[in-house]
Amino acid sequence: MSEGKKCMGETLEENGWTAEWVPFGPGPGTVPVGMAGYHDRYVVAPNYIEPSRGFLLVDHARRVLCIAPELPTPRRAARLLGEYGTPLEAVVPSIDSMFRIPDGEA
Repeated sequence: MSEGKKCMGETLEENGWTAEWVPFGPGPGTVPVGMAGYHDRYVVAPNYIEPSRGFLLVDHARRVLCIAPELPTPRRAARLLGEYGTPLEAVVPSIDSMFRIPDGEA
């Protein structure tokens, strides 16, 4: 794991998030994302592709997302998502079909 990714995991935890390590890209590498709330309702992910673009915030219960220029605390992320959140379907119209398990398989 790179020193930068380790540092980001520590930064997430210092700001009240639980750092989880998830696969990123086609290689074997993982990156830290922050989880918070009941059943990890809120997720924050640094923009690893273009770091100057801030942090992606997601609220799984309301199915909305937004981008914050700076890393917020989980409480502030919840407020930002409530005020500025864009429905996932508006960003990726086929998102339901991308992640949906067929009814017969569930």
